[in-house]
Amino acid sequence: MSYKPFYIEAFKTGLERDKSDFQLLPDAFSILQDAYVWRDRVSRKKGYKQVGRLLRILSGQSLGLTTASPFSGNIKTILSLESNAQIVPGSLSINIAAPGAEGFVEPAIPDGTLIGNGGGSGTINYSTGAFTLVSGAGWGAGQATNAVFNYYPTLPVMGIDLRALTTINADITVAFDTKYAYQWNTGSKRFEEFGGGTTWQGSDSQFFSVSNYYSTTASGDIMLVTNFNKGPTPDPIRYYNGTWNTFAPPVDGVGNEMHQCRLIFPYKGRLVALNTWEGSTLAASTQNSRRARWSQNGDALAADAWRSDIAGKGGYIDAPTSEAIISAEFIRDTLVVGFEKSIWKLRYTGNFILPFVWERVDNEFGVESTFSIVRADSSQISVGSNGIVACDGINAKRIDGKIPNTVFNIHNENDGLFRVHGIRDYDKKLIYWTFPSAQNDKTYPDRLLVFNYEDLSWSFFKDSLTCFGVLQEFDDKTWSDYPNTTWEQALFPWVDTALQTLYPAVIAGNHQGFIVKLQRRARNDPGLTITAITPGTPVQITSPNHNLSTGDYVRIDGIIGTASVLNDNSYKVNFIDVNNITLSDENGNPITVAGGSTYIGDGEIILLHDYIVRTKKFNFLDRGTGTELGYIDFLLNSTTNGEFNVDIFADNNNNTPVNVNDSFFNNTVSTAAYDSDITGQDKLLHRMFSRQHVQFLQFELNLTGEQKIDTSVHDSDIEIYAMTAWVEASGRIV
Repeated sequence: MSYKPFYIEAFKTGLERDKSDFQLLPDAFSILQDAYVWRDRVSRKKGYKQVGRLLRILSGQSLGLTTASPFSGNIKTILSLESNAQIVPGSLSINIAAPGAEGFVEPAIPDGTLIGNGGGSGTINYSTGAFTLVSGAGWGAGQATNAVFNYYPTLPVMGIDLRALTTINADITVAFDTKYAYQWNTGSKRFEEFGGGTTWQGSDSQFFSVSNYYSTTASGDIMLVTNFNKGPTPDPIRYYNGTWNTFAPPVDGVGNEMHQCRLIFPYKGRLVALNTWEGSTLAASTQNSRRARWSQNGDALAADAWRSDIAGKGGYIDAPTSEAIISAEFIRDTLVVGFEKSIWKLRYTGNFILPFVWERVDNEFGVESTFSIVRADSSQISVGSNGIVACDGINAKRIDGKIPNTVFNIHNENDGLFRVHGIRDYDKKLIYWTFPSAQNDKTYPDRLLVFNYEDLSWSFFKDSLTCFGVLQEFDDKTWSDYPNTTWEQALFPWVDTALQTLYPAVIAGNHQGFIVKLQRRARNDPGLTITAITPGTPVQITSPNHNLSTGDYVRIDGIIGTASVLNDNSYKVNFIDVNNITLSDENGNPITVAGGSTYIGDGEIILLHDYIVRTKKFNFLDRGTGTELGYIDFLLNSTTNGEFNVDIFADNNNNTPVNVNDSFFNNTVSTAAYDSDITGQDKLLHRMFSRQHVQFLQFELNLTGEQKIDTSVHDSDIEIYAMTAWVEASGRIV
């Protein structure tokens, strides 16, 4: 048999699901998960780097009066902290007033114990908040006690945006969870609560919208914020100018005000609010879902700036449709607005009496998800009810022809459509959308849809993220910013522009208050917290709304207590319920933690990301013959310990590979150099033998459970530059 090379390079098509697998182009893939087409290669997704967790800093917090020693209590209960709140190890000090005053602090390496400066001792459980203090200085009952500590509320991240500063191209990143506002502290390099004392009450599907504006009335630069919460416990529009202020401008002379809006934009010298709630009070206001209301030309916070009954001040116009305004974004200098099933533009007329008018752009495509709109050069791209749509302000068209059913797979329950959030990564020329997939029935998003807008190719990442934003750090990165990272694990050159001051890094938040930087590590940093561990066989891990599924692989890190035997190891997940999982090895054998083992806190979970790349079905149907495979050559990147598995699927069996349990041929391709390879190469050409006689031939590149658990393999990068299948037409199909 004389095999001939079937050579594939310059990958551009990416994921394609609009045809049968045998009809795809040679460089197309029927599955592309945790991998994507980028610069003519198939790259494995990089892991995310943890930027931090949304953090509150509390001081002078009264814990009440002591009982006689020992004095016990629960910080979370006493201070009414959030149910999943976790105290930051190393941040706690408790002080007991005179007589017999004594201060308790943690040791240099926090371990759940407390040390009194009068000879006393104590314990603290960082997860539950329970503490016990034993007197060493002679204090007794009835003495005042206060605490200083930091804690993570562990609430879903509901917005990440930029607050404009006077320095050119240097902005502070702000973040919101369902209750608090935070901003990036350039000194401590963490997200800390700001504007304390002001809280929000929105749901975990109501994202925050931010607009920057200059107002002389409000003493300069302000940040306008709305979460469109008009539920039983509503929130007003607020602005921040050093303190949080309610923004409810009068709209007429009889006491009506604008109390809420879905979005607000500076536009042609005015502020424009879309989809408003108006009335005498926030509670009594009514919705105007198709309304655009604007302020005067000038300072929008001046007195009577929004009143539509005074000539030259504010005004409004309702679109001639029964649909509600869902989203909006600028295309060049025009505000294009997405309604439920149509797209309009709010065009500026220059007319002093009626400065804006509605004009319909398209009546076939609308927008379903407020924060799905992403600006892309001269158009905006959004997720709608009928497809993913690009609109240039004149025309709208679907761009998801290769993956036509994806928008119908967004989970509709639990406000799934409002959980879609998008962002553009200018550096990598990718657009990400996070969404909850219908097939997994999750409340929070569990997938990213990835769009390479240069090649118009698609793929999916398996990540649980709620929203996106941008972070500019005010100093160059040093190697100390990457602790516990080997040079191979870094997966970026040390002269990378992403490491310099003010680089606009794409970041994301998740449903437990973690903030991560996308595509920066060999494996993900921790992204889930552990609130409890139940010893036994199998050991049970509690992580609120973990979003994991049976068959996922995770790594455990940071546990304080004797349950720390789980640390620094990888496991297979077994789903119990939305808050609990059990652990096993790659063969399904349960993991045991001895009865009586303790969990004091600080445990975190790392999701080990996948790699699944399945090709088209190759064939010789045009010759009326079967296909004979001899071997496959892969041109790939060079690593120290990496490898991947190759499953071969024959004919129309898409589930059971034919090259398993084969004692002669193999299914593993190494990305490490063989002894026979020339040293120092950055790319390697490696061959996999597997002779097969089939009608259809399909390859899937993936990682086995054993490879995921092996850190040196999982943490190695994979880039496929070209593939050569050595095949020949065989006997006739009968």
